[in-house]
Amino acid sequence: MEYIPVLQANRQALIARGAVGSGESYTLILNELGYNLDTEYVSLLAAELLAVRGAGSFTCVNAVVESLGVEFAQLLINSLPEFEELIFQDKDLVEGARRIIDALGSEQQGLVENLEKLFGLEDKMAALGTIYYATIEFSNTINNQAPKTDPPNKLLVELDVENMVMTFIFSPEAQNMGSYTALQATGLKTAFYNLAAIPEIQGVSAGGSTVNFKNEDGTPRSGQWFEIELALFGSVLVGNPTWVYEIIGQSQVMTMNCVTADGVPFTLEITFSFIGS
Repeated sequence: MEYIPVLQANRQALIARGAVGSGESYTLILNELGYNLDTEYVSLLAAELLAVRGAGSFTCVNAVVESLGVEFAQLLINSLPEFEELIFQDKDLVEGARRIIDALGSEQQGLVENLEKLFGLEDKMAALGTIYYATIEFSNTINNQAPKTDPPNKLLVELDVENMVMTFIFSPEAQNMGSYTALQATGLKTAFYNLAAIPEIQGVSAGGSTVNFKNEDGTPRSGQWFEIELALFGSVLVGNPTWVYEIIGQSQVMTMNCVTADGVPFTLEITFSFIGS
C-alpha cells in the first residue's frame, strides 16, 4: 500500500522530465496496480508476491512490478464470471482484466493462465452491448409510435434495462382490444422487426413458442409469413388472451436466443409485465 504509490510518483516524475516513456509495460502495470490499491486484491497480491519471491529476493524493482502485474492479471482472470453467467453489468470487470493484460509484456502475458476465458467473455460482452442498446431501441420504437396514434398512447413501455424488465402500460382502449388488433395498433410489430435485424439475436421464445429471426443464410427474415409468425408469437407473449384486459397484472418471460461474433450461442431473458394505465 505504501510502496506502489512511491514507485508510481517516481515514475511519473521521470515521464514528466522526458527520461522515460509513458507507454512502457512497467508504467502501465504501475497504473493498474495504483487504481486497485483499495480493492480486495491487495492482500491476495501481497501473498502471491511472497510466494513468487520464496526464500530468495528480487534483484530489481522491475521484477517486483512485473511479478505483481502477472499475479494481478491472474487474480482478475480467475475472478471473472463464467461464460454462461456473464451479464452486461460485468463490463467493468472484463475491461479491467483486459487493461492489465495489455499492460504486460508478451513474456509476462505468457505466464497468465486461462487467457481463453477472457477472450470468450469479451466476445460475449460485445454481443451483450449490442443487445443492451437494441432493447432500449425496442422500447423507444413503441413509445415513439404510440403518441402518433389516435387516440395517443395506446401502449407505453417503461424499461429497466439493468434488470432486463419491460413494463407494458396499456391504455383503457387498448385493454379492450383483441390481442392481434393490439399488436397492430401499438407498434409491437415494428419493434420486433427492428429486433430481428440485430445480427446477434437469432430468435425469441416465450410460452412454449419460438420465432426465428434469421434465414438459413443468416439474413433477417421479412414478408407475410414472418409477420404472421410475429403476430402469433406476440399473442403468446401476452398470454394468448381473447382481450388484452385479461393479462393486466400478469407477466411473461421472453428468452432471446443469441450468438456471439465467434458463433458461440447463449440466451438472455427479458421479463414483460403488463399493467393498465
